[in-house]
Amino acid sequence: MDIVKIIQETATWIEKVNNDFETNLYRSPELNTDRHLIYIADYQHSEVMEAVAEKRTLLLNKAKVELIPINELHLYGRIMIFDVLSTVVDGAPESESKFFVDINDTPPVDTWIALGSQFAETGIYQDDSDLFNQSILAWVPASQYFYVNEALLVACVDNFSWPSPQGLGESYKFLEMLFTEPKIEEPNYPININRRIYLIEKFQKELDEESVVESFEHKSYPVSFIDKLLKMFQRGR
Repeated sequence: MDIVKIIQETATWIEKVNNDFETNLYRSPELNTDRHLIYIADYQHSEVMEAVAEKRTLLLNKAKVELIPINELHLYGRIMIFDVLSTVVDGAPESESKFFVDINDTPPVDTWIALGSQFAETGIYQDDSDLFNQSILAWVPASQYFYVNEALLVACVDNFSWPSPQGLGESYKFLEMLFTEPKIEEPNYPININRRIYLIEKFQKELDEESVVESFEHKSYPVSFIDKLLKMFQRGR
């Protein structure tokens, strides 16, 4: 599992393909898992992460989207740790993040990179926390720093955290900026909160709790906004 490349692809997907949060709250139907992660057995979470990454890779390759260079990634975002299995489902982080995380404190699927255990296994990043291995390490675009940090501040079980670069393996110090807490500044642009509420409710309804993770790779995806953008890349626009 090439996690460094997955970080590149995740950031590139957000910045070049699905860069408007208001479109689908970074929850592309092409990457949808069909179920809330907390309803999927823990031992299958790594399989889900790999399936999301593989689908994203195929779509980017098909459209020949050039990846953002590794040494420029810090200009676009940071990596954050989300312990989604420790949620108390109180809705406070969801509200304060303006729906970046959902009611289950889960970041949007487009931003998923890998589990903490997958980072640890590859030697990229280690954390002494007992809950690190089950956590999602996800990409947070610069435009969402403030709102995600607000979620961190109100979370009553401390299940969000900006990682420390001290956890990086010796061979991966070049990723240091991505594992450094960013400067937090409140944005001055308006938010269409009613649209976001509509989108998050729509997304929640579309998640079928009866589906099984094994069917993920066999799902057929509808033509969507993302498909149109990818076709633009293929045409060289």
